[in-house]
Amino acid sequence: MPRPDTSPRTLLYDRTVRSRVEYLDPTRCRTTATLVDESVTEHLRPTIVHDMSLLGDFDPRSMELLWIDARMDTRPHGSCTLAVAPVQQLVGLTLGRGFSTAAAARTGGAQGCSHMRTLVDAMVTASVLSHGARVALELDSHEIGDQQAFLRRILDTYPAIVDSCQGWRADGPVVRGLQSGDDASSSGDSG
Repeated sequence: MPRPDTSPRTLLYDRTVRSRVEYLDPTRCRTTATLVDESVTEHLRPTIVHDMSLLGDFDPRSMELLWIDARMDTRPHGSCTLAVAPVQQLVGLTLGRGFSTAAAARTGGAQGCSHMRTLVDAMVTASVLSHGARVALELDSHEIGDQQAFLRRILDTYPAIVDSCQGWRADGPVVRGLQSGDDASSSGDSG
């Protein structure tokens, strides 16, 4: 089916969500997630209605969330800021499988904010995905450029990656290749 007509239209809503992870030291990484929503409002022109951010530190060895700070610099209602405090209940949780359910129980519903939940999801996703980059920083000199060693190190240091996605499924070529000692990269998968 062809795509619908993409000629210019009137912009109603534009959302930008960004996240980044910085390596601070072997025991701490920092994730920043930002969300900006621009919407047509009663003034009939695009206006920023949400400008929010989360900043959180986690231990890359255990993936435990150590510290978090939430901000709502722009929001449509003054009472929206009441959704900031519940985010502190995420400290101590492990980033990874099960985190979203635990986070929703602590920050969802009437005490929370759907936009803050979007930021929490962006933060945890970027934090987990950064594991491979952190592993790359810690490769031994003889492992640099060796995809098999890189993938094996990811699997060895973060076994929960198995069945987290299509590329890392237990019965897929990457995991089977790593478990059997075959070259997982020869399957055309790059992890």
